[in-house]
Amino acid sequence: MAKSILTVKLNLETDKDSEKLLRQVIQQYTESFNRISKIAWNNPKDNKVKIHHKTYYTERESTTFGSQLVCSAINKSFESVKAGRTSMKNSEKASCPKSNSCSVRYDVRTMSFHKDQIVSLKVCDKRIKLKYEFPKHQEHLKDWDFGSADLVYKKGKFYLHLSVSKEIDILFNGLVVGCDMGINRPIVTSENQFFGERRWKYINRKYFKHQRSLQAKGTKSAKRRLKKVSGRRNRFSIDCDHVISKRLVQSQPKGTLIALEDLTNINKQNKKHKSKKEKRRFSEWSYFRRRSFIEYKATINGCGVVLVNPAYTSQTCSCCGNTDPNNRNRSVFKCVSCGFELNADLNAARAIKQSVFGRSEDAGLSVNQPIVDAPGLQAPSFMAGQLTE
Repeated sequence: MAKSILTVKLNLETDKDSEKLLRQVIQQYTESFNRISKIAWNNPKDNKVKIHHKTYYTERESTTFGSQLVCSAINKSFESVKAGRTSMKNSEKASCPKSNSCSVRYDVRTMSFHKDQIVSLKVCDKRIKLKYEFPKHQEHLKDWDFGSADLVYKKGKFYLHLSVSKEIDILFNGLVVGCDMGINRPIVTSENQFFGERRWKYINRKYFKHQRSLQAKGTKSAKRRLKKVSGRRNRFSIDCDHVISKRLVQSQPKGTLIALEDLTNINKQNKKHKSKKEKRRFSEWSYFRRRSFIEYKATINGCGVVLVNPAYTSQTCSCCGNTDPNNRNRSVFKCVSCGFELNADLNAARAIKQSVFGRSEDAGLSVNQPIVDAPGLQAPSFMAGQLTE
């Protein structure tokens, strides 16, 4: 069993009175979040329990939305402070969390759903009932289990970002597909599949040149236009990641194990690139978002995802297992040991697939015993001998 967790963006139908109450609770919640974050940041040795005792009663007196939302603000503030301290430990810049418009976190005690798509929310001194609209492309998620939600105000509208979850059975069918994700070629699989379209590069380059010309102009009208173009370019990039991840998952049968490289903190390697153009292309690479899209789409479609160590996958020969930096020359891979020649990204995808399995000590040939387990992936009884020693 694998638990799939998604977020649904619900559009809330409001009137003047309800909008006033929602703005009021967001304002008070934001002020409470900033006060608690400051106290937690200035007391690094205190845990969440101590921060709760220091701030709970003062926040109850300063706000009117009740004890549960105060606890919610304390939890959210401490999580933000903890994330900032983690960044500092990793030698990254961080400061005390502060928000101008903080989203309000609701749970089962402060939010309830009723028939006819009506939700009840706790606001400052009472509860209000609002009608919500479920997105058409996510109507199949109505039967999933509802969890917590965040009240968000954006561009004059109120939204409820609802977390939904479902337990999904994933039965391993014995197939493993290695995927190499890159900048020039978005996704290349070990099954000789190349995902992505050339026109995407042309459109993205066109947006970049338009943004650069508007930034150079610097007028107020250019800045307004730049904001629209930036949003349009971002939406286009997100759509490309959705399309490519969907094509990858739908091309695989149920029960397939999709192997991806674990490129966490890959942006730190940006310093190695000297060219300004390379730095820009590297910083625009949406690796983590694409990976997250693949993970949740794969779970819904009954596939598993496993992350492997990316070390030397681009330098390792998928034929003989020889690892040498001279094996790869840009887009061409030619092994200096056995002479095997192949597209560099395709060879890397095959090397990723082989890294999921062990290698024999003699010739480096892959064996049929996985050394990595995917969360929620279950092996059928007829494969139990292959998957366990």
